[in-house]
Amino acid sequence: MKQCMSVLDYVIKIRNIVDELKMVVHIISDDNYIIICFEGLPRNYGIFKTYIHVLGISLFGHLVLKLLQEQNHTPTISNMIG
Repeated sequence: MKQCMSVLDYVIKIRNIVDELKMVVHIISDDNYIIICFEGLPRNYGIFKTYIHVLGISLFGHLVLKLLQEQNHTPTISNMIG
């Protein structure tokens, strides 16, 4: 994720890539979708990634909500820890 890119823009970019892959019949599971998303997050999201793993979030839609909360500094456990 580029420093100047918002989380929402980043998620939309990932979603567009996944949609393009689906068009060529390459299905990506939510687990892999989350891994792809994590790979592009900046280093300062390390605690957030751990938090998501501990929660056991495996649906991409839930991850998006948590990412948006994190970006907007809505109180989450990861904000309280870090």
